[in-house]
Amino acid sequence: MISPYEKLSILLVDDEQFIRELVARLLREMGVKTVIMAGDGDVAIKKLSAAGGRIDLMILDLEMPKMNGFQVVQKVRQGDNDLKKDMPIIILTGHGQEDAVKKAVNLGVHGFMVKPMSRDVLEKRITQAMSSGPINPKILE
Repeated sequence: MISPYEKLSILLVDDEQFIRELVARLLREMGVKTVIMAGDGDVAIKKLSAAGGRIDLMILDLEMPKMNGFQVVQKVRQGDNDLKKDMPIIILTGHGQEDAVKKAVNLGVHGFMVKPMSRDVLEKRITQAMSSGPINPKILE
């Protein structure tokens, strides 16, 4: 059976190697063939630029050294370095702080997951992100 996720190219960005490996394993179990990993925001932007728009979705940690997740989302949404401005972005965070959620939603993210997440949650968030636009900030008011 062919996975609906098979053709997706996903950039996974987290400074914790254990989390990167865990999420990458879940993605591969779902059938994702292309998982590109980055340990910080700076490397993520370089990999996005080098990919030339061929990455379909980004799963992004918020708290990282060098360049945090908020800064990465801003650069993508501004289209810096010919980045794909409308790329679906799912935030991966260790906590569900309301202020962080609001800030990320205002920057135009497509979803949130709290670490560690189940495969079921990962599948749901990816499906939602790929089939709808960013979260509407008005729902948080």
